[in-house]
Amino acid sequence: MTVLKTDYSDESLEAAFKGKDVVISAVGATGFGEQKKFVNAAIRAGVKRFIPSEFSVNSQNDAVLQLLPLFGQKKELIEYLK
Repeated sequence: MTVLKTDYSDESLEAAFKGKDVVISAVGATGFGEQKKFVNAAIRAGVKRFIPSEFSVNSQNDAVLQLLPLFGQKKELIEYLK
């Protein structure tokens, strides 16, 4: 496994994603809002698949969103990916 460091600039992310088939985002709550930036860099780098940080409760469920409004950012990203 190769570990790449990035400063999270558009150019740095794009370089890190170049030549990759998939990007799996595993950011925590403080990074939910940054994922659109990751998606855009992945698209520019030619990545075929982006898997967002959805490794918890269903962010598409309205009851969940009422309890955890922060997860609205996750729902927005799913819509953005579509």
